[in-house]
Amino acid sequence: MPMTRQRLRRALSWIVVAAAGVTLGLGLLFGIIRGQLAGQIGGPDDDTMALVAQLEVDLWRLVAASQRYAMAAPGATAGAVRERIDVLYSRVAAAEAAEARAFLEPLARYSGVLAALRTYLGEAERQMGSGEAPRDAGALIARAGFALQPMIGDFAAEAALYANQQRLAARTRILRRLEIFAFGFLLLVVTAAASAVAIWRLYRQTEQKRHALDLATGELRAARDRAETATTAIAASEAEARRASEQLDDALSALGDGFVLYDAADRVVIYNRRFVELFPSTEAILRRGTSLAEILDTALANEIVTAPGLSKSDWRASLEQYHATPISGGLVEELRDGRFVFIRKHKTASGGTVGLYTDFTEFIRQREALGQAKEQAELASRAKSDFLAVISHELRTPLNGIIGMGELIGATGLTDAQRRWLTLMRRSADQLVGLVDEILDLARIEAGKLAVEPEDFDPTESLRAVVDLLTPRAEDRDDVMTFDADPSVPAWVRTDERRFRQILLNLVGNAIKFTEGGRIDVSLRSREVSPGMVELKIVVADTGIGVAPAVQARMFESFTQGDASTSRRHGGSGLGLAIARRLARLLGGDVGFEQPAGRGSRFWFTVLAQVVGAPEGAPVVAIARPERSLAVLVVEDNAINREVLESLLAAWKHRATSVVSGEAAVAAVADGSYDVVLMDIQMPGIDGIEATRAIRALSGAAGRVPVIAVTANILPEAQAAYRDAGMAGFVPKPVRPQALAEALAAACP
Repeated sequence: MPMTRQRLRRALSWIVVAAAGVTLGLGLLFGIIRGQLAGQIGGPDDDTMALVAQLEVDLWRLVAASQRYAMAAPGATAGAVRERIDVLYSRVAAAEAAEARAFLEPLARYSGVLAALRTYLGEAERQMGSGEAPRDAGALIARAGFALQPMIGDFAAEAALYANQQRLAARTRILRRLEIFAFGFLLLVVTAAASAVAIWRLYRQTEQKRHALDLATGELRAARDRAETATTAIAASEAEARRASEQLDDALSALGDGFVLYDAADRVVIYNRRFVELFPSTEAILRRGTSLAEILDTALANEIVTAPGLSKSDWRASLEQYHATPISGGLVEELRDGRFVFIRKHKTASGGTVGLYTDFTEFIRQREALGQAKEQAELASRAKSDFLAVISHELRTPLNGIIGMGELIGATGLTDAQRRWLTLMRRSADQLVGLVDEILDLARIEAGKLAVEPEDFDPTESLRAVVDLLTPRAEDRDDVMTFDADPSVPAWVRTDERRFRQILLNLVGNAIKFTEGGRIDVSLRSREVSPGMVELKIVVADTGIGVAPAVQARMFESFTQGDASTSRRHGGSGLGLAIARRLARLLGGDVGFEQPAGRGSRFWFTVLAQVVGAPEGAPVVAIARPERSLAVLVVEDNAINREVLESLLAAWKHRATSVVSGEAAVAAVADGSYDVVLMDIQMPGIDGIEATRAIRALSGAAGRVPVIAVTANILPEAQAAYRDAGMAGFVPKPVRPQALAEALAAACP
């Protein structure tokens, strides 16, 4: 029977009353929870725990400041230590304040920790005093702080545990209140639910028959609609399946690789035409359901080449193993018609296998061609290195005679004209040696064999030494040379000093060459590019003839000079600036040019360097010639070079014996008693390296005699070979008397 309007209004009234009760209960519960939780957020104990943590942090900061002051670290001052003492004092005072004391006083370590901190701070104040405190005071304060830290840490842990206990107790009280209010709220919800159920039952009694009829009618209509929809969907699915199958067939046919999909039982599900083209013999057997074993047997019998020493059954087993557990990278199989196929297998989620087969023939041929090209390039590089070694030897050998004989002639009585001619000859020889060195440097740079050899040095002193070395040349041309280094330049840096000086020598040498009766200014500056790294910048400015605009764009290219008249007048190979730029870039910098207003030129270069401390060790002692007379075996096949060495040794009161081959050198060392051997490298028969190895194989003192290489082959790899053979030193040709004297002094102290 339908509900009357009066009964419906009464039911709605009950619903409103129940909803109001539920809402009121929710509001009361929310207010109580918010009030209780507010007391747990941001309470005094949080501030006090932050203060305890800050006590430990400020103690560490005082210890760190004291350590830095004790080690005289940059920026560490006594004032900084005193400032950290004052900060820690303020933390201790805050811990003693009423609010913090009320929270911390129950802790057992509270009074002891504050007393220990005040004692420590009092002693720290006494150590630092009011003026410039001794560095030892910082060390004492740091050690005392380290000793105090465990106590502070234990106190902080105790305080944290106590705070957590207090919070846990408060939260327990909140949970108990919540349980009470939750029970009341549950009663409200049950009351409201009971009212709703009663109303719902009244409504269901009146509407049940009408809804039953409506539902039955709706079900019939829905069933009819579902049948129609299902029929349409089936037809659409069949059409979509046909389109998908056609698209898959098109995609597999267009795929450039062979494709086969196997199911979990290793039987063919689908394949494409490209696979048949790669393995034509399989066309007769390929169909849905063909087994992997049938395909392998057919391909091995007709297409695939097995590895030497393996039977077809072994090869098939390896292919089956790869199919079962594919490895990354895939396999490459050679076919009998000369082609190569790259095979990749991938497992599907259902246990099947996807096989991809790519014609790899062109790739294999390209790789073989690249390998041959690489081998030819390596042969060409070795030939170039051998050629440079031969050229170096062939040029340095006669230069050794020229320069050596010039040194000997210079020690005799000469007229002024003869001495001037000798000076000109020496300069010409030096220029030729410099040209050989530049060509070798350029070749090593182009071959990527010029390595950076970092070492610690004073950049200001290194620059000053170069300026002092070249000042006489500048004075000969009536030039005034100045040198300026910014005080901010680090005292010691780490980079390749030899290449640093080589760039500098080139730029300053060019300035002297092209300036006459003028001024040359050399300056050094630095800037920090990252912590511990600086960029050194050297500027060489002169008032010389400058650089023509047409030359400026290509001055850093190899073999580049100004016009023919400039080349004839000033000389040079045109390699210096090209080598300087490549060396600077090798050191992380660059070389540049700026055209100043008026006459002259302004070149600069930069290098990256690591800032380091001054090295510790014994002071440098100048190497002198041996004071005693030495028995020296000279091994040299060139008569002029032998005479140069013999004459230099005789002038130093040494006793020289000469042989012309490596075999003779080994026999002489075995039969005689020599203090040192001067060994040429390139000789007929066994060379100097093999002769040194033979000497090292001798027994007794003969096998330990020092051997010094005297050779024109100065390439780094050659020097490494000399050391590996057991040589004690190296003197390059042309032989400089000072270099020979230093090598003898080092080998025979």
